[in-house]
Amino acid sequence: MGLSPRVKALGGEGAIWREAITLVEQYLRDESIELSISAKVKVVDALVEQMLDGQNASLKLVSSLVRIAA
Repeated sequence: MGLSPRVKALGGEGAIWREAITLVEQYLRDESIELSISAKVKVVDALVEQMLDGQNASLKLVSSLVRIAA
């Protein structure tokens, strides 16, 4: 079983994880928010899941996920 067409279109699983980590770190830095490592992991995991389910990654989505995790 290979990568899904969606994952391939996004550049592969590694690219999805890199984008998610980058967006979360950017949002936290821009908003001067500090989260524990475990909370960051939860936010990144949730963002990756959303991306794999077809949702576009955005800072607005990250904001929602951070509020849930905090």
